[in-house]
Amino acid sequence: MACWLTSSPTLVNNVIHSNTAGSGNGHALFCKNGVITVANSIIWDNESAEGSVAWVEHTSTLSSLTISHSNLESGQSAVYVAPGDTLNWNTGMIDSDPLFVDSQDFHLTLPSPCVNSGDDSVVSLIDADFEGDTRVVQGAVDMGADEYYYHLYTVGTITAGAEISIRVVGRPDAPVRLCQGNSLATPQASKYGDFHLQRPLVNLWNLGTIPSNGVLILSVTIPDFWDAGDSFHFQSLVGNFGGAYTRLTNVLDIVVE
Repeated sequence: MACWLTSSPTLVNNVIHSNTAGSGNGHALFCKNGVITVANSIIWDNESAEGSVAWVEHTSTLSSLTISHSNLESGQSAVYVAPGDTLNWNTGMIDSDPLFVDSQDFHLTLPSPCVNSGDDSVVSLIDADFEGDTRVVQGAVDMGADEYYYHLYTVGTITAGAEISIRVVGRPDAPVRLCQGNSLATPQASKYGDFHLQRPLVNLWNLGTIPSNGVLILSVTIPDFWDAGDSFHFQSLVGNFGGAYTRLTNVLDIVVE
C-alpha cells in the first residue's frame, strides 16, 4: 500500500501478504509525505530485493507510521524510517507465524498468536470481519481480516462437475457433522448456537475429525445435475453432543455458477 501527498489512511484488521517491491519501496507499506496508522493487522510473507516491510520517507511534508497490536514479520527491524520521519511503535506488537490455514487462505486457526491479540478500543473497529462474522466473539478482537470462530466455507468455483474443497475451522479432535436443509428458517436457539436450516433436513453427513492444525479439508465434486442458479444451504455442528466446546458454525449458502 502506498501513501502519498499528505494522505493519512488508517488500516484496521487487515492482512497484507505476498507482495513484492523493488529496492527502497517497502514490501507492504510505502509512505512518502503522508501519515499511516495501522492496528490489529497482520503483515507477513512480503518480499523485496532490498528494503524493509515498511518504508517511510519524505521530500516535503514529514511522514509517520503509527502501528499497534499487529503481527509484523521481523518486527521493528523490518521498518525503514528516513531521518526526520517518525515511527510510533506502540503496544501489542508481535512477530510470530500467524498460522493461517495456508498461504492463500487467511482464516486463523486456533493456535494462532493473532487470536484475542487485537485492541477492542480502536476507533475504526467495525462489527464484522471480512465474511460478515461478528467481531470479538470470545476474549479480545483478533488481528487480521478474520475473526477466529468455528467456520464452514468452500474453496473453488461452484460449477457442475467441478472439484472444490469444503473446509471447517474448529478445535482439533472435534468431530464434524454437516447438515443440508431445503431452505433457511427463522433461527432456532440451542445450547450450541442458532440453527438456521429448515427441518426436516435433506442430508446429514459425518465428515470426520478436525486434525491437529485446526482445519478439516475435504475434496468433493459438485454433482453434475446441479444447474447454474441452484442454491443449497448447509451448516455444521463441530464437537460432540453435550461437549463444552461444541458449537454450530455459520450458514453456508452455495450458489451454482
